[in-house]
Amino acid sequence: MGYKSPRLISQTFTASLGAWNDSTTYYVGTGTNVETSPALSVVHFPKPGIITAAQLHIYFGSAGSGENVTILIRKNNTTDYAFTTGTFNTNMVFLYNYALNIPMTTSDYVEFKIQTPAWATNPANGYVGTCFMIECE
Repeated sequence: MGYKSPRLISQTFTASLGAWNDSTTYYVGTGTNVETSPALSVVHFPKPGIITAAQLHIYFGSAGSGENVTILIRKNNTTDYAFTTGTFNTNMVFLYNYALNIPMTTSDYVEFKIQTPAWATNPANGYVGTCFMIECE
């Protein structure tokens, strides 16, 4: 049969949120809003495979202070995979992980899970872009 190169599927979405609150968990996927409840804005893939990379970028009208924000990838509203830790203290935040290994079937779904700190200064007017890359055969 020989070598068969993998296919990559990219899913990209945007959402927005005006006020980012202290000590709050947010979820971002396919919807136009950043949600505070899970599984409302999830990403499905048309083929089974492995999520190998993801990106999260946010433009803030007002940047926040420098406390750490924990970002996870939540699968099927049950399992959290580490994505990265970052800060939202600039107007443009670009976070990525190109070393993921999250197995997916066609019935699975994912979303970003963002856990905010108690900020000294809260960021505001965030426009969020997400991208998930899945390698499938």
